Amino acid sequence: MMQIRREQLKVFYMEAAGPYRERAAAFVRDHFPEAYERLGSEAVAASIEASLDKSFRYELEGDQDVLVLLELMYRWGFEFDDDPAYPWVRGELTDPDLEPSTRLDLVVQGFARLSSPP
Repeated sequence: MMQIRREQLKVFYMEAAGPYRERAAAFVRDHFPEAYERLGSEAVAASIEASLDKSFRYELEGDQDVLVLLELMYRWGFEFDDDPAYPWVRGELTDPDLEPSTRLDLVVQGFARLSSPP
């Protein structure tokens, strides 16, 4: 029986995300125009790649979940999932007892309880 390694799966995942990249760039441009202008298209593209890496790490599927992750990155910092100011995030995103979308929803709810982004 053939077995696909996680590294190989990631290559497929990243290739399949082609159409997402364009929608994500438009999302950042439309919802975070100041950041888009300040960062420029190359840095925005790098942030989109980072969102894909994170979404793969947390087993998120579907453009909507990945866009939510990207929005969290722009609102709470590109490394919000490793930020010591939000120690609960990593635990929520990696909880093996929950579906990936549920984990992400819990993170969104947790941030909604906070007063505002930094």
